[in-house]
Amino acid sequence: MIGAMRRRVTLQRYSRTSDDAGGAALEFYDIAKLWAAIEPQSAKENDFADQQREVVTHKVTLRYREDITNADRLKEVYTRNNSKATRIFAIKGIRNVGNKFAYLELDCEEGVPT
Repeated sequence: MIGAMRRRVTLQRYSRTSDDAGGAALEFYDIAKLWAAIEPQSAKENDFADQQREVVTHKVTLRYREDITNADRLKEVYTRNNSKATRIFAIKGIRNVGNKFAYLELDCEEGVPT
């Protein structure tokens, strides 16, 4: 399992902070950098705000952590054709693999607003 975890991802958590105008700023902040295995599961198109968008589901495997929730997300920054790109994975489900507290499998969606 460990050899398959070759992707570097950042665990991010949602935060609401007050801004200078008395409103609130909503942003994600980094919690930890983790090694993960990312396996695509399915792809589909759906409508969002009167536009078509592609949603790809993934199974992401990483070492067990107690602090991950489905309100968090994962960010992967990678280089392809000499340019940086970013992928965002919204966490939709969390499983403790074999109930052994060694690995987590996350059901994630890429291509959805977080």
